[in-house]
Amino acid sequence: MGLNAMVRACGQMRSGLETYSGQVPKWAVSGQTDLCNGIDALNSGTDKAKACKIIRKSALTFDKVNVRSEENAYIYTYISFTAAIEMVEREHCAA
Repeated sequence: MGLNAMVRACGQMRSGLETYSGQVPKWAVSGQTDLCNGIDALNSGTDKAKACKIIRKSALTFDKVNVRSEENAYIYTYISFTAAIEMVEREHCAA
């Protein structure tokens, strides 16, 4: 998935977070917000190191999640976002 596709996906996710405000676990909101802010920063030409730092912050949020304690509905969110973070880091943030 290219960066432009990720930007579009983040727009849809932000709409979803507004629609389902209060129903989504805090870790998912925080992780998605950081990931999308980092993707937006990469896309806008912001300092790449700063953008990648924001993306890595989202990875730390997802690393702290105890998936077994979450409802099954959010396991897909966890898997999807950890995969997206890995892809963005590999393609845009690798040293």
